[in-house]
Amino acid sequence: MISVRTTLTAALVAGLFAGTAGAQLRSHGMPDTLNNFGYPSTYTDQAGVSTVFGWDPTDPLLPAMGEVPFLDDPGAPLSVETGNFFHEIFYWLGGANMVTPAGGDAILVMAVEGVWDNAAEAIIDGDQLVFSRIRLRIDVPNLPTSIGTYTIEHPFGTETFEIDQAILTETDGRRAINWTNDCLHLDPANPSCGTVMGNQFQNIVDPNIASISHYLRWDPAVEPQAPAGYLGDLITPHAIIGSPIGQNHFRITGPAFDDVGGLETDQFIISGKLGTPDIIQSVGFGELGTTGVPNLAATGDMTTGAPFSLDLRSAAPNTMSTLFVSFSQANLPFQGGTLVPNPAQGFRLPGVTDGNGDLTMTGNFPGAPPGTRLYLQWFVNDLTATGGSAGSNSLQIAVP
Repeated sequence: MISVRTTLTAALVAGLFAGTAGAQLRSHGMPDTLNNFGYPSTYTDQAGVSTVFGWDPTDPLLPAMGEVPFLDDPGAPLSVETGNFFHEIFYWLGGANMVTPAGGDAILVMAVEGVWDNAAEAIIDGDQLVFSRIRLRIDVPNLPTSIGTYTIEHPFGTETFEIDQAILTETDGRRAINWTNDCLHLDPANPSCGTVMGNQFQNIVDPNIASISHYLRWDPAVEPQAPAGYLGDLITPHAIIGSPIGQNHFRITGPAFDDVGGLETDQFIISGKLGTPDIIQSVGFGELGTTGVPNLAATGDMTTGAPFSLDLRSAAPNTMSTLFVSFSQANLPFQGGTLVPNPAQGFRLPGVTDGNGDLTMTGNFPGAPPGTRLYLQWFVNDLTATGGSAGSNSLQIAVP
């Protein structure tokens, strides 16, 4: 055990600096311990909006209510241990739907959701996984006039697709465009999600592979208003705000839709329950090493004099490591990974992992002005890592 009280006290003279935005969600809370479901309590977007893990089956504004019939025992308490739990649970869900010529559909689905990271999608404690999804499914008439280039605008980007005769023959025009961008923990078949990350909660806060950065919500200038405490009501199509690129719409142009000037809607279904960010949140940016991505967690309420601990797990065993601590977020390239704490506005501490690849530091929090943010991240010497060091996920601590 290493005490960090003295070093932190000396360092708490730095100022507060803003973090950087990107295509990823900003951070997530620590895994839920109250209900023992094992998923992070919240995910927070780049605008600072947090949504809770939407497991409550009695809440009519959350998708979980519709999943109750699929439980092994709908009348029994929810339990990961017994397997009586949902196969998918949402932190946020959004979508839009349009009717295409000849009575087809144009569907956009966007989500931040929890699932199970095994081939059978079995409910097994330890296999909890959170991922993001953007999905497009577009029908076109099975006619030669449907062949050509299609451009689709959605709130998080613009995609281009080619439909040729082979696609029409294979699909009969049904879902001629069928595209999904999933950011998963382990999905080698899906190049959109990059390489294996080793931490099932980190991919959607990793800017190198994530694609959803902001939660869309009902436009407050348009009636009706969203229910208090929610981003929408799950069932009512509504104008939205929140697109980081100003595309608060779903628009399709291409040969099959030229006669009608393209298809467009600004009406979206939105679900998400607002929450309060945890004091301790993970902001991702881990770098793969010998045993996966080293995982950094912290415990404590971060009030003056209260005990706290930093716990590093799944690192290379018996090796030198460096803890970076800062009051600002830099996100700098560093030894093949990303250094989140700003080295110019903080300090570093040495450490050595034990035979299991673990390292724990304990101390008493020295105190800091409310609202102060600390960023912490370990880099562990590891010859198997890209740059010779494996980086843990970074933590953000917001002093209450």
